Amino acid sequence: MTPEHPPGANHLLTAARMRTVSRNAPGRPMSRSELAQRVAELLYAVNAKVYPITGHYIAKLERGAVRWPCQEYRAALCLILAAKDDADLGFHPPQTSRRAAD
Repeated sequence: MTPEHPPGANHLLTAARMRTVSRNAPGRPMSRSELAQRVAELLYAVNAKVYPITGHYIAKLERGAVRWPCQEYRAALCLILAAKDDADLGFHPPQTSRRAAD
């Protein structure tokens, strides 16, 4: 793997963000910080609750350090990035071990 494509990275989320045009810098892709801001604004408008999402958190999602964000973040990201579902953005629920349940 090259440094641009580290193993475990969420390439689908990064690609979706890069395809989305910035409102702050027309003609350029949306930054991580702008995406976080738009998620927070959307969720506040819907739930009247402040969500502490940042550009740093978006970077963690893109690096694959966080693979399954909360449902509210996933829904907002799908809406903003025009994805049909979680899988379109590279999100999959964590695998549970059958042995752990036994």
